[in-house]
Amino acid sequence: MQVNHVPPGRELGDLSHDEKEKTQAAGYIRETLGPAVKRTGDNASADSSAVSGGTVKGSCTLGAMHGWETKSGLKYCAEEWQRNVKQLENRLVSEAASLEGTNQLFRRNEFDTSSRFGGQQGGPRSPIYDF
Repeated sequence: MQVNHVPPGRELGDLSHDEKEKTQAAGYIRETLGPAVKRTGDNASADSSAVSGGTVKGSCTLGAMHGWETKSGLKYCAEEWQRNVKQLENRLVSEAASLEGTNQLFRRNEFDTSSRFGGQQGGPRSPIYDF
């Protein structure tokens, strides 16, 4: 959600909150995007190890560039790649947790606000209580 963005179908911008959308986004991050980032990072790591040497699926290899000067540069790039992939994975976990945490904060705030009006507890008052 952007604070300076007017949602479709609304005339004025507001700080709207849609719990369902946040839950869906967090689920997508956890179930689809996060695993895809990990798979892609692992595939690139395996390909780099095959060229520069290293451990591929438990076995140690010298790599196709064994003895070449460019091997150290390629190895450095592969290590940086893995570091960045790990940072991205951590960021995605953090973003999903933040989306879920926002839902909880809004829910608690709504309950607190509604409980201050007329001594009501919880959500809207039902007309059945007037009988």
